[in-house]
Amino acid sequence: MSQFSFRPAVRGYTPLVIGIGGPTKAGKSLSALRLATGIAQGKPVALLNTEGPNGQQYADRFTYITADMTAPFRYPRYVEALHEMMKLDLGCAIIDSISHGHDGPGGFLEWHEEVLDRIAGKDYGKRERSTYLAWVEPKAAERAFIYTLQELACPVILSM
Repeated sequence: MSQFSFRPAVRGYTPLVIGIGGPTKAGKSLSALRLATGIAQGKPVALLNTEGPNGQQYADRFTYITADMTAPFRYPRYVEALHEMMKLDLGCAIIDSISHGHDGPGGFLEWHEEVLDRIAGKDYGKRERSTYLAWVEPKAAERAFIYTLQELACPVILSM
């Protein structure tokens, strides 16, 4: 007996994952809050804030809940925050900003260097030979973050 059962496709609810990109002070946070408020249709909006006091600069214009995240900006910490968001009945989630997870303090790039230091130390020949191996741990965490985004029951907006 086959483990595959084909049936007619039925469109279901698939939460959006939206990326908003732009330089500093381009209006990403404001745009994310505007968009989230419309998408949420009266349900709560949650914002994971990596930008210090900037995460609450629109509290007088929008109603939302927020949690602050500080360095190190590692993908497992973003996953932890997403799991906390999953416990809430949200209309939309915002991560402001996911850029810190890539190039912020303790982020993806620094994590790779830390692993490389652990594997090869200051032996530059060994470092060169080990650079791909040093990506395994950070890349696995990045994939886990992406899979967690796909599990959210509500739309999520990523500013970058």
